[in-house]
Amino acid sequence: MDRGQSSENGDDIGPVGLVKWRRKLANRFQHYLGRAAPHMLRRWFLTLGVATLYVGRVLYIQGFYVVSYGLATYVLNLLIGFLSPKVDPELEVLDGALSPTKLSDEYKPFERRVPEFKFWYSVTKAFLVSFMMTFISVLDVPVFWPILSSYWIFLLVLTLKRQIVHMYKYKYNPFRTGKPEKREEGNNPVRTDASDGSMKSNGSICHRGDLRSGDIVGESVCEFAVSMFRRKNTQNHGEDDYVQQKAKVAELRAAIGPLTERGSKYCTDACLRRYLVARNWNVTKATKMMEDTLKWRAIYRPEDIRWPEVEHEGETGKVYRAEFHDRLDRIVLVMRPGKQNSNSAEGNVRHLVYMLENAILNLVEGQEQMSWLIDFRGWTYGTSVPVRTAREIVNILQNHYPERLGVSFLYNPPRIFETFYKAVKYFLDPKTAEKVKFVYPNDKGSVELMRSYFDVENLPSEFGGKATLEYDHKEFSERMLEDDIKSEKLWGSAAKASYIANGNTKAEVVPEQVLLQANA
Repeated sequence: MDRGQSSENGDDIGPVGLVKWRRKLANRFQHYLGRAAPHMLRRWFLTLGVATLYVGRVLYIQGFYVVSYGLATYVLNLLIGFLSPKVDPELEVLDGALSPTKLSDEYKPFERRVPEFKFWYSVTKAFLVSFMMTFISVLDVPVFWPILSSYWIFLLVLTLKRQIVHMYKYKYNPFRTGKPEKREEGNNPVRTDASDGSMKSNGSICHRGDLRSGDIVGESVCEFAVSMFRRKNTQNHGEDDYVQQKAKVAELRAAIGPLTERGSKYCTDACLRRYLVARNWNVTKATKMMEDTLKWRAIYRPEDIRWPEVEHEGETGKVYRAEFHDRLDRIVLVMRPGKQNSNSAEGNVRHLVYMLENAILNLVEGQEQMSWLIDFRGWTYGTSVPVRTAREIVNILQNHYPERLGVSFLYNPPRIFETFYKAVKYFLDPKTAEKVKFVYPNDKGSVELMRSYFDVENLPSEFGGKATLEYDHKEFSERMLEDDIKSEKLWGSAAKASYIANGNTKAEVVPEQVLLQANA
């Protein structure tokens, strides 16, 4: 009897029979899942029982704290998805999410990013998998559990606070399940005015009740009128936003106080606007951030770093400015961690700061952001920068170069990087999270993504383009020396390194050690 054929008693054996059996089992499982869907309370009581079983197991054996931490973080991510709208209003204007778009005033319920059933199923499965993992001794990694607990509680408070602020800002309630009732005035139904969203009962310019059944022309005219009112209202809001933003910029400039010539060159309106955007247009927070930056620039003096000081750090081309731009005409910085050639923390930081200042110096008019191409080919844990250096670099980028990064492409990174990023990106600002892109060689989606941001004629072949990527250190050094001359003409003498006229951040307060390193 051949493999995959039926035996005399009619039973399926072999690979074909196994596939049929698995398919039958999967169908039966889906059937029972479907039957469980309406019974929400019973389902969650079952999950509570599984969670209690897992917690009891962990407390009994006094171990597997890392597994518990991972489980708690995963459940927190699911909870944020459960409380978040399907499409984030910060990333996309929802047509009809906040007000009706048609005269039918159709009710649109809150759509979750993670539906309730999927949320329940994922949480239950996570607890079951974690419970089974407690029987694998190799996963019981020794760790000081109070630290993990404190860190997770910090993440919980920070994340929930941000979620509540988001709910309040965009006026949505993830716990509202029914259609909100409209109040009535007398016997007249209340309507929503198309221009300002207020509730009115008379003076309707276009009410569906005034139309005869089948009056398609009249209904179309009404919908066109409403759309014109909504468009005008949107334009007015845009104009109001521009006026408010301009007033915020003026308020921030007044809060900073008088500036020196160098400070005035740095604190342009565009610069102040970036700091306001980074602090969600909170003038008080933006003022604090700007003052910290001005103090840092007066001490560190990034615009006074010259290429000969950091040339040895760039010999391998680990960070350099490419000769091509992306489709938005943004400067492109190429970073190759696998070409790391120095263990000096100060040297690595100053070299990167120099390249950032150089990229900003060469931005085209009207463009304030840059693109990063981070090539992980040849990277190993042995060539990675120390954690302390990486932390200092991240601190400088976040606090002193806000809104400078347009998009960052991580080319061929270890897969664990993307897995980790997916777990933590829910704790990041949505706009920031969208700036990080993972691309891989021989991946069709990655190639299409790169070609949507770059012209294939300019993009190096390593990234899916047709150009050749070669770093010539001598030629690049000549370009940097020419840019040093431009920088000196722009900023003036290094002796005039103060920014604020009141003297709080003048160059004479620079620590001697920093001055020696800068002039070395």
